[in-house]
Amino acid sequence: MDNSRSGWKRVFFLLPFVLGAVGLAVSGEKISNSLFYSLQMYVLNYSDTAPNALVEIARWTAPLASASGILMLLSTLSRKLSAAQRLRKADSVAVYGPEEVKTAVLKELGSRGVDGGNDFLKAKRYLLLGSQTENFAFWTKHSSELVDAQVYIRCDTLPGQSVSAPNLHLFQPVELAARLFWKEAKLYPESCSLGHRMTISMIGCGDLGDSLLYWGLQNNIFDPGQKITYRIFGESGSFPKLYPQLGEITDPVEFMSGSWKDHLPELKSSDRILVLSAEGQEAVVSRLLTLLPGKTLDVLTREAEVIRMLDGQERIRIFDIARETLSAERIMGDGLLSTAKRINMRYAHIYSGAEETPERSEAEWEKLDAFTRYSNISSADYHEIRLQMLEAMGAGPDGSGLTEEQKETLSELEHIRWCRYHWLNNWRHGIPENGKAKDAASRIHIDLIPYQELTEPEKQKDRDTIDVMLGL
Repeated sequence: MDNSRSGWKRVFFLLPFVLGAVGLAVSGEKISNSLFYSLQMYVLNYSDTAPNALVEIARWTAPLASASGILMLLSTLSRKLSAAQRLRKADSVAVYGPEEVKTAVLKELGSRGVDGGNDFLKAKRYLLLGSQTENFAFWTKHSSELVDAQVYIRCDTLPGQSVSAPNLHLFQPVELAARLFWKEAKLYPESCSLGHRMTISMIGCGDLGDSLLYWGLQNNIFDPGQKITYRIFGESGSFPKLYPQLGEITDPVEFMSGSWKDHLPELKSSDRILVLSAEGQEAVVSRLLTLLPGKTLDVLTREAEVIRMLDGQERIRIFDIARETLSAERIMGDGLLSTAKRINMRYAHIYSGAEETPERSEAEWEKLDAFTRYSNISSADYHEIRLQMLEAMGAGPDGSGLTEEQKETLSELEHIRWCRYHWLNNWRHGIPENGKAKDAASRIHIDLIPYQELTEPEKQKDRDTIDVMLGL
């Protein structure tokens, strides 16, 4: 997808020919002879005395260009042979994008990864790491050839649930960073120690802040009566407009006016302070360390090495966005996607009697619209938080050691998560005219109500969900 390097190679190879032809023509040689003698320099040394500096440079650089060309040809053949061997593997991944981005990913993939370069390669999976425009152009050009492959496209503007093709997966680096951060933060023990009354302040906001808030509201669900307050410092006034059902969520979100410097008392009372990647971030971190003695900062940054140079490292928790998100395992999320498909397959088995086989699992997954697929992914994502909670409770990942009361609480928390996912996708409570539980066109659902108000059959669905998750 990047032709700059190959372009320079062609210029280097042709330069002696051009210099020689011009130099000989200037010296009075016929054009035809000038071209012939210049071409001859690549295989036989120019035997006559060079009439000028241009010809002298050409006679010495042409053999070097020939040798380089042969080496490049051999290197290309070797690379293509190696790529062909790798592409035959069932888990092969063709990677496209800028060289500096591909390098780390290909190293991580090892023998599974193949550098796509500027050619279309037939692989099982594709990882497109270029610009959004380049990536979608690649998809459009080769869509018929990619129909049986899984394609992962870096996209900075569209969320993952925006596409309908089951083999196409969009990933936003900021979304990926947000989901990973909340898992690594492991807030559950801290929330318990505070009686599930926490305040999380975020400085810097922007797209990363919006994504952190979006996923924090879905993943930081620890107790039915919790009150986790999110204080937002920075440009994020559009969030309530983009998520008009935000008021249905019981965890308060406060959008603070003015600079964070005007709200030092609120920052001092915060349990977590997140400083997000932005221009001048290191200066903000340094100042906060001075103004808020005793406070530890969570710094989400693309300049980890710069932040590590600051004084007061013992009070900084660094989340390296570049390292965490530039990972094939993170991007392709095989574990997360696989769990989401298994969840859906279990539902299909429980409610429709579908046979649980790998082939049927894929077929059932392809039946889903993008919203429902992403709902399963959200459920699988939250289960990673649930596993942290189980460990803190002293229970096994299969729920062994849980009391019935604890299992009922987990069922209620799952219902809360389900409601929040719908609210954040602009669903609201309503009774459809068709007599069914939901009306997808109008985005209303009869069960977007507190857990205690559900009928027993509906509560049982949440209990079944917990059984399915623990059974995985």
